Amino acid sequence: MAEKERFEVLLEEIKGKVQLVLEGHGVLDKKMGELQQEIGNLDKKQDLYYKMLNHDIKEVDKKVEGIKQTLDEHV
Repeated sequence: MAEKERFEVLLEEIKGKVQLVLEGHGVLDKKMGELQQEIGNLDKKQDLYYKMLNHDIKEVDKKVEGIKQTLDEHV
């Protein structure tokens, strides 16, 4: 096989391997984007849960304060 032909074969092999690496990077990029979106959704849910929990705590505090006032009035 001539030097030029061997060089062309090697270049084709390298080109194929580079293409595989690029495709792998594309898949990883897509997966990372999906993961970032899932994390964003979890952050939004977490914020909502904290708001709900804080609201519930405030409501319990109001009820406890009302019970305390009632007890203070009757003691």
